[in-house]
Amino acid sequence: MTTVAIQKISPWYTTEEIAHYFKMASRTLNRHMNNLKYGHHYFRKNVRNPRSPILWHVDRMEDYFSKPVAARNRR
Repeated sequence: MTTVAIQKISPWYTTEEIAHYFKMASRTLNRHMNNLKYGHHYFRKNVRNPRSPILWHVDRMEDYFSKPVAARNRR
């Protein structure tokens, strides 16, 4: 099993990059958006355009996906 290594200076990745990094479909990321915080886990590249690409913070997404399901849904 190989690991995916993306070398970037910025911790913000596009949806395609983060989906490739986590080896999951971009639709799976969209399903988790209800549990994620806008501005903390993700944001839109152009805030005024609702159809602009979404950028994801890779470190915060790693923390989110590494938590158990019960702890993730607790508020």
